[in-house]
Amino acid sequence: MGKGKKTYSLSDLDLKKASALIDEASTSIELLVTSLEKLKKAHDDSILHLSILLLSLGYERILKSLLLLNYLNENGDFPNKDVKLWKMGKHGHNIVELHKKLVSLPVLNEYAKKCPLCAEEVKFIRRNELFLNILKVLTNFGVDGRYYNLNYLLGDEKDYENDPIEQWHETRNEIFISSLDNSNSHDLKVIENAERNADEKIEETIKISIGVFARMMLNNCFGDIGKQLVMIGRYHNWTKPLAENLVKRDSIK
Repeated sequence: MGKGKKTYSLSDLDLKKASALIDEASTSIELLVTSLEKLKKAHDDSILHLSILLLSLGYERILKSLLLLNYLNENGDFPNKDVKLWKMGKHGHNIVELHKKLVSLPVLNEYAKKCPLCAEEVKFIRRNELFLNILKVLTNFGVDGRYYNLNYLLGDEKDYENDPIEQWHETRNEIFISSLDNSNSHDLKVIENAERNADEKIEETIKISIGVFARMMLNNCFGDIGKQLVMIGRYHNWTKPLAENLVKRDSIK
């Protein structure tokens, strides 16, 4: 938040807009947390599809909510229909573009200056390779892949390079293979550990991102409303500096 700018609270909004913001914040964290629960049980592609669906919806909602809060704090009101903070239609599900808009906001630079951990958190959501790869998979899913199988049945060519499930497996397999480097890849326990490491690293990355968004809101990066939304919903459970231990483990690049 820049000096001298008014910061808005939920009480400054009319009841319907305040309720809408609360609903979006509550829904986004529920989607993200539920996606993590489903990922742990994703032993087949049907459950994985559901996990990716929930994850894409959760990220899209929180990114759009934060962009709206930033616009409110900068302009004194929410945008009207003539102001497009993101593209409409299916391209509004482009999580990569929403993410680019968010991480380019000046308030993130201000947040990064608050403390060393804050700087690491901003660095994470801007540059962590695995996090960015996950967002790419989710974007493909949201824009073109949500009805991938149905579109194929309706005549679209089956293009495995654009299959979000295959892309997810590819991302996971890259972690799995890197875990096998310099190891006895014929040892069953080594293979099992590499499988577990791939799943845990994806889960940790998603958890860190949720924690970063929650802490940015709690620490007034998006005004008093952002802080209030954290205190109201389950985001409050994610405000502890989760990234701190993972920084020590070199999970943040």
